[in-house]
Amino acid sequence: MYRNFAFIAVLVFGAWSMFAQTQTQTPTPTQDQQPPSDSTQPGDRSGAPAAAVGGALLVPGSDESEGESYWMKRPMVPSIVGGYGSSLAFGSEMERSNYIRGGVTLQTTYDDNPFLTNPSVTNYTYSIFPQISLDQSRSRVRWLLNYAGGYTYNQKLANQNQTSQNFNFDLEYRVSPHVNVRVSEAVSLTTGLFGPVNSFNGSVPGVPVGTNPYVLTPLAKEFSTTTRGDLSYQFSAADVVGASGGFNSLKYRDAPPGTVLLDSQGEDGAGYYMHRITAANWIGGSYVFQHLGYSPGQNNTNVHSMLGFDTWQVKPSMTISLFAGPQYSDDRLQVTPPSSPVIATTQWSVSGGASYSWQGQHTSVSLSYARRIADGGGVLGSVQLNSVSGSLRQRLSPRWSMSLNADYGGNDALSPAVSQTQSFTYVSGGASLTRQFGQSCFLQFGYSRQNQNTKGLSSLSTDAHRNYVIASFSYQFARPWGR
Repeated sequence: MYRNFAFIAVLVFGAWSMFAQTQTQTPTPTQDQQPPSDSTQPGDRSGAPAAAVGGALLVPGSDESEGESYWMKRPMVPSIVGGYGSSLAFGSEMERSNYIRGGVTLQTTYDDNPFLTNPSVTNYTYSIFPQISLDQSRSRVRWLLNYAGGYTYNQKLANQNQTSQNFNFDLEYRVSPHVNVRVSEAVSLTTGLFGPVNSFNGSVPGVPVGTNPYVLTPLAKEFSTTTRGDLSYQFSAADVVGASGGFNSLKYRDAPPGTVLLDSQGEDGAGYYMHRITAANWIGGSYVFQHLGYSPGQNNTNVHSMLGFDTWQVKPSMTISLFAGPQYSDDRLQVTPPSSPVIATTQWSVSGGASYSWQGQHTSVSLSYARRIADGGGVLGSVQLNSVSGSLRQRLSPRWSMSLNADYGGNDALSPAVSQTQSFTYVSGGASLTRQFGQSCFLQFGYSRQNQNTKGLSSLSTDAHRNYVIASFSYQFARPWGR
């Protein structure tokens, strides 16, 4: 945890150093880049940036209509090269800022195969999740703090009963008219699902590297942390340079007997340059370094990537990004027993992908494809991952909304421990329906199915599937803050 705070401190120090330099020679912004004034009159929010959407569970909809903020005009850095990506929040939800929100969610779930065994063992859970969220936007800063806790009771698996914790913090600060800093921290302790199938503000913005989500693991306690930071400097009307980096870790406890789940930790850093070729089109290049490590030190991977990318802001609410480039990996695998030699593998591969996001007032869509080196999600060391994801949120009426999602992940071991191929393929799909009652109450139903086919794995010896059915009732409140 110490290195996380040290990383944030170094990032902030670098931002202030750059700020001092820009005070003596600051480029004159063009008309379409002119930032809002730092003096905002009470009740006048025309110059305030939109609220950060960084993981809050409680963001009710709104009919407010506000102009584009300075923050939304900034170029989007693709998540694979150091950016944060987009969310599935509706446009009206992103416009709501300067609020204190809270509430409580009562949830029940049915899981037909929590331990991924054959024959399977079914399980019912009953949960309560109190939540609190603070967000604030000003002309120079926007931040969001969210905490959700709770307790889950398992009908048949009493040893898995435990509290759940989820903490998110997201801060973006405009140091000067051309220097932006963003830092975020996410910590969670969960067993199985946490919270509703879909939070009311859509999905959390994506991060470039981290735990592989395209894997199905048996029910176990998971403790994960993710720290990220980004520093960008727009030194001319059409040029931006930046640096980003972060840490992440995932640890498992109380795994089912006979199951071996690998703890993992990773560090990454990226430097990028972007150039605007049209008012809405930015091209650029980046260098990304990534380290993937696994406990108890059986596997370590260093990855170097040189990526070119093109980000096209079709309109303020729609973005298309493409990226491609070579990756060089140095993978070292310690085969058990410990006296066995270390298998060292170096190779070149191609990384690439595309993403599309649209955030309308009543519809939000996110589509992505990526080929990259990633961790094995607890069941394998480093893998070559090919993933496809799609999500849709639709407001059917003022009281009804729905969401659909589908994911595919093909995972191939970067350095197989044995001569045979080691791989697993993950496919999932789900849907949810939400009904709002009055201004404060929400009823939600959801279904999700996950399938996984494995080959040559010792941690998961058989193919597996899982069906989730979820029902939840939420009471929420929102109060203006600082207006």
